[in-house]
Amino acid sequence: MRFRGTMLLYSTVVLAGCGSQEQYAATLDSSAAVETVSDSVAPAGPVAYAPITGRVREVKMMGDGIGYRFEPAVIRAKPGDGVRFIIHSFGPHNVVFDSTAIPAGQRAQLHANMRVAEDLGSPMLFDEAEAWELSLGRLKPGRYRFICSPHLGANMTGEIIIE
Repeated sequence: MRFRGTMLLYSTVVLAGCGSQEQYAATLDSSAAVETVSDSVAPAGPVAYAPITGRVREVKMMGDGIGYRFEPAVIRAKPGDGVRFIIHSFGPHNVVFDSTAIPAGQRAQLHANMRVAEDLGSPMLFDEAEAWELSLGRLKPGRYRFICSPHLGANMTGEIIIE
């Protein structure tokens, strides 16, 4: 427990110095045709978790001599598939979706499928082999870009492309 408390304190310090999602959004490929949703767009009604009904793809969260990265960094999937993010090396890691790069009308469903309290951010994972799963159920085709907030300064970014 003492180790997790120390890591939480360390993560807070790292987060403060790593930048922001606004910096991340500026680094995204501006040529990609992505519809975005503003914070003023409300869902049409209650949105419920949509379970994984297809294939689960695994993404390793890594930190090593090569750098910090998601492996693979680009995941191609279909609605109903799932993505399992697993720490492979040097945590802590998390997955935070870029709210400016979510296809129109999909924010509420993405949040419901994440099963988390924090809007568009996964739990912080600390230990090797610790994992978190995301359902892509009922999500429309498009690009869903994400970052690892503790390692944003190291450009740890990724993207799910739902086809």
